[in-house]
Amino acid sequence: MLYLYINSTQATPPPQKTKGTAFIIAAVMAAIIAVALGANREVLQNNFTGHEWLPFIFIGTLGLIPWAFALAALITLNRNTAAKNKYLLYLTYGYVAVWSWGLIAHFLGSFIHAAVGDRIPHIIGVTNNYISFVLTAFLYTKSYRPNQLPHPPQQPKPASAIVPSLKELRENGLVLQAVDNALTHDKIYLDSRINLARFAEHTKLKPKTASRLIKQYYHCSFIELINRQRLNEAERLLTSAHDITAQRIGQVSGFPSSSSFYRLFKNTYGVSPAHYRKNKIGHSETTP
Repeated sequence: MLYLYINSTQATPPPQKTKGTAFIIAAVMAAIIAVALGANREVLQNNFTGHEWLPFIFIGTLGLIPWAFALAALITLNRNTAAKNKYLLYLTYGYVAVWSWGLIAHFLGSFIHAAVGDRIPHIIGVTNNYISFVLTAFLYTKSYRPNQLPHPPQQPKPASAIVPSLKELRENGLVLQAVDNALTHDKIYLDSRINLARFAEHTKLKPKTASRLIKQYYHCSFIELINRQRLNEAERLLTSAHDITAQRIGQVSGFPSSSSFYRLFKNTYGVSPAHYRKNKIGHSETTP
């Protein structure tokens, strides 16, 4: 039953239930025949007088059959590298432990029966039966529980949702034109108090619309776009307006403070504004 359950959870498509039912019926019939023939240690020993080792080998072989199914279950789990249900692995190890427990009881009853009597093997056997019942009940419950995917498969988006319509392209073009005019013509970034709300009011756009289009077409946030324009303006003034101090250039470029100007400029260009100007001026003087 363990192997059938694990095989059914890993197979694609799932195996037919009729095959599993027939297998279980055959196993139950084999167990009934074994009981009817007296497949236990005492009866077999009476029937094989002079060959007492035959019942031991026979029952021990029967005890190894579950190990074969456990090995098949582990092989099935290892083949499916995408399987992430750890409880299946733990469940298989649990059954292996129970079956090992049963073999220990068999060996104790066969080899040290005269020394310890039936008490210890009996306790081990009863404990094995209880643990087997708990594992089988858990397996039965899981096998009849509806299989639910942890995350439902995402439906592919229709082409209309991926490719923007002409209306959307036209609207986006108008929005981008308004954003570009605010940056290049109005130079709104020179205002140190500019924020997304003021920018949206200036361009007559909704703040969410302006932010979405900036991220989509400029690949940055609103504040990153504004600081980028300010840095370009500061770089232009550092190389052209030699009579203006670097601190003043930061102010006229729209930076709200000198510290933010120096920090962003050095993070972008690797040097301070003063060193940048000095390097540019020195390079221009040595150039013929």
